[in-house]
Amino acid sequence: MVTVDRRDYARRGQVIDRIVRRVVRNPSARFTFRRFRTMLGVPDEAARRILGCLTSTGLLVEVERGIWARSH
Repeated sequence: MVTVDRRDYARRGQVIDRIVRRVVRNPSARFTFRRFRTMLGVPDEAARRILGCLTSTGLLVEVERGIWARSH
């Protein structure tokens, strides 16, 4: 049985580009989950996974309850 990869790599590239521009290259960025989800243009579940990954790698830190910022 052949499996079909249903991932949209072009869309994924756009999301990665937004993360780089709006988070990685912007050390003063601060945002709520809702703002993060909106700026990436992804569903809630995807935004949660991305936010979790960026937090666990140390790129983002929750500076106040529900507010994330770039770590310095």
